[in-house]
Amino acid sequence: MVGYDDVYEMIVIDFQEALKKYNISIEKIRSRRREKILVDLRQRIASDLKAKGYSFPMIGDVMNRHHTSVIHLVKERLIS
Repeated sequence: MVGYDDVYEMIVIDFQEALKKYNISIEKIRSRRREKILVDLRQRIASDLKAKGYSFPMIGDVMNRHHTSVIHLVKERLIS
């Protein structure tokens, strides 16, 4: 049985791969800055992680966001 810690390790690895894919630092993605380019990248990364089956709270944990903010990011990505 896969536990929370195992899944958390997997999401951290996938998050790091996404940072490399989009060539962005963890500090910028986890920051509170709201520049358009950062918001767009957060949307892409959150959507990528959600597509892999991770929960909104787990995505929020690795991105330093509340899970409802992650829901909004993914929803906005689907609309645009």
